[in-house]
Amino acid sequence: MVREVKNVIINDFHEFVEVVVYKENFIVSKNELVDKLYKEQEKERALDRGEVIENKKGRKFAYNEFGELVALDDGTIEDLQRSIFQSTRRSIDTFIGYTLCNKWNAFLTLTFSQTILNEKCLDRYNDDDVKYLWSLFRKKLQYLKPNVKLMCVPEPHKDGALHFHVLVGNFDFTPYMRLLPIRTKKGYPIFSIDKLWSYGFSTISLINTSDSQQACSFYLQKYMKKDFNCNYNKKRYFATHNLEFKEKFVGLITPEKLEEILRANEHEFYKETDKMIVYKIKKCYNE
Repeated sequence: MVREVKNVIINDFHEFVEVVVYKENFIVSKNELVDKLYKEQEKERALDRGEVIENKKGRKFAYNEFGELVALDDGTIEDLQRSIFQSTRRSIDTFIGYTLCNKWNAFLTLTFSQTILNEKCLDRYNDDDVKYLWSLFRKKLQYLKPNVKLMCVPEPHKDGALHFHVLVGNFDFTPYMRLLPIRTKKGYPIFSIDKLWSYGFSTISLINTSDSQQACSFYLQKYMKKDFNCNYNKKRYFATHNLEFKEKFVGLITPEKLEEILRANEHEFYKETDKMIVYKIKKCYNE
């Protein structure tokens, strides 16, 4: 396997470019430099169709019939921890790539009422049941607006039942909204969409600015990092297949070249840790 030395990652998002400069060089395989988005999307489509994905890498863990995670062959606790950490890191990176590269116009929170679900012989504490209802809701929106964009993150209540946080693009909720007697922390109105979501309580806030879009993205990221969303071989989010994705460059540049790039572009220092320094470059569009 060919391996290369790198020290910078550049992420090209919708509104800005993020430059991540590592204080120490790191090594990646050549395969890691290939864009994996197409393969990931193909795998997700196959899973949605119910197809079995062949595991060529040899999975070391699996869930048994009781939902318990058990080791296969020579799998160890260290292997499990490493796998979950790497998978979570990839998922968050992909999630950020989606949420910051698409235009969103609404933020939803969807909950489930057991009284309503009893009529359908479903259980709000059964993850498969509520994910099934989410798929029905997704299909309803796609029927009304085929090019609707959706990014959904599940989160458990304190009692263990799931609810969903959803970013939505390319969909006009105006005909379906009912004003609620509550507001956001910044004073913006909050609505319900019970005409569309009939399985429990719903709230919707409209997103009007790029700052609001980034705030919603960062807000959802914290749910991606929760223990619930860090399980082995579990989907951490649900997304439609029409989302745009960031362009990612992994390279090796000199301090002089970095200074030249930053000097030539309007930028700001974003943050610094013991491992990296992050800059944001504002994109300029010709009108």
